[in-house]
Amino acid sequence: MGFIIYGNNDSPVVPMMLYMPAKLNAFGREMLKRNIGVVVVGFPATPIIESRARFCISAAHTKEMLDMALSVISEVGDLLH
Repeated sequence: MGFIIYGNNDSPVVPMMLYMPAKLNAFGREMLKRNIGVVVVGFPATPIIESRARFCISAAHTKEMLDMALSVISEVGDLLH
């Protein structure tokens, strides 16, 4: 996939860097079309070239759900590349 992921083992929030402000809203829309909720954060909440998507992971998510989410992230990433 090649995405840069930040985060902390003690936090359920997984920030994925997108960098391109122009692709931020498209990423959020495409993920929602595929039934994955994601919070996209850009300027002025972040520096202009540090846009990111934030995923919240829960103990209620199964391995299958997480695998499906990774597959969708990869698909949308390829679409917007």
